[in-house]
Amino acid sequence: MNVALTGFMGCGKTTYGRAAAERSGIPFYDLDDAVLDAHNAAFPSLQCESISEVFAVMGEGYFRNLETATMQELLSGSEGVIIALGGGAVVREENRAILKESCRLVWLKASLDTCLENIGATYPRPLLRGKTRAQIEEMFEVRNGIYSSVADAVIDTDALTFEQIADSIIAECDYS
Repeated sequence: MNVALTGFMGCGKTTYGRAAAERSGIPFYDLDDAVLDAHNAAFPSLQCESISEVFAVMGEGYFRNLETATMQELLSGSEGVIIALGGGAVVREENRAILKESCRLVWLKASLDTCLENIGATYPRPLLRGKTRAQIEEMFEVRNGIYSSVADAVIDTDALTFEQIADSIIAECDYS
C-alpha cells in the first residue's frame, strides 16, 4: 500500500515526505513535480518552470485535470511509495476515490500560521495571490474539513520535531 501525504499548502508534505523516504529507503514522488514534468513533456513549446507558471499559462482547470491524470499514472502499478500531494488534490472527489483505492491518506496537520510562514510573506502560491488573511483562513477551514474527512491518519506537525514527523510518516508505511 502507498502512503499519500495531504494537507494545506505549506504544511511540509514534500519536505517531510522526502525526509521520510530518504531515512527509510521508500520511493518518494512529489505530485506537483510530476505534474510539471507531464506538462512540459506534453507541451515542449510551452515549457514552465513551476506549478505557479502552469496555473498562469494554462489555468487551474487544466492543472487539476493534469493533476488527476498524473496521479493515476503515478499510482498505477506503484506499491509501497510515499507521494506528496498538492494541497488541493483531495478537494476533487474523483481524486479522493483514486487515493482511497490505492493509498493510506495521511494528513499533515499544521496551523495556518505555520503554513503561511513556510510559504513566505508574499504568498507566492497561485491560489493565495491577492487574497486577504480572512479569505485564506476560509480556504484553510474548508480544506481542513476535507482533509479530516478523508484522512486515515493525522500527524500534528506543530506538536512534533522534524525527526518525529519523518518517523511518524515511516510508521504509517508499515502495515504489519
